[in-house]
Amino acid sequence: MIGATTLLVLAALCAPGAGTIDADTGRVSVDGGTLFYDDRGAGPVIVLMHAGGRDHTMWDAQARTFTRGFRVIRFDLRGHGRSTARLGPFSLVDDLRRVLDHLQVEHARLVGVSMGSGVALDAAFQIPDRVDRIVLVSYAGSPPGVPTAPGSVDPRTPEGQARLAELSIPVLVVVGERDAAATHALADILAGGVQDGEKVVIGDAGHLPSLDQPADFDRQVLRFLRQRRRGDDRGRAP
Repeated sequence: MIGATTLLVLAALCAPGAGTIDADTGRVSVDGGTLFYDDRGAGPVIVLMHAGGRDHTMWDAQARTFTRGFRVIRFDLRGHGRSTARLGPFSLVDDLRRVLDHLQVEHARLVGVSMGSGVALDAAFQIPDRVDRIVLVSYAGSPPGVPTAPGSVDPRTPEGQARLAELSIPVLVVVGERDAAATHALADILAGGVQDGEKVVIGDAGHLPSLDQPADFDRQVLRFLRQRRRGDDRGRAP
């Protein structure tokens, strides 16, 4: 016969939310407003940056999966989700730096989709000492209305492609099979233009493969994020 204590333990384990990792949420002050963040898990840091028109919740599935071995930070870009609107001049990369500083993160692996991938690429050039490696999903530059900061890279230009050749950190470029031809062309430029690049196509997925095919997306991205770089032990995953 199962005792009362055992029943209570089983009930707790089966309760909604059981086994989830508690999140620390809050706000970071930036010029002209605040940014909302969600910070959970422990280990090497992954920062997930969302697409334009979305917010940090588009990464809910990955936040649950990636915390098995990583500390996962998400934040709402300006004018999205719970972050304040775009007021005055600002830099998305500087916003990212403020989040890292606030959470006392020295360096991180960056994963960005669409608009967020543009932030990840620019960060690799503008704050290189804070970036271990990057994942560029459905790459897109800054959308209309978002200022282009000095040091931003446009891979569609000869100048941008010349700068890509200077990037030595590992870069994974992810694109959905059903995404636009222009996105696939940019993915080829990015993966082929850096010193250590790789392109992955997610089958039966569109512009947001993390939502269309989360299992395949997570498998490919985690494989890349867990790889070790020879001679570089900073914050590496076990």
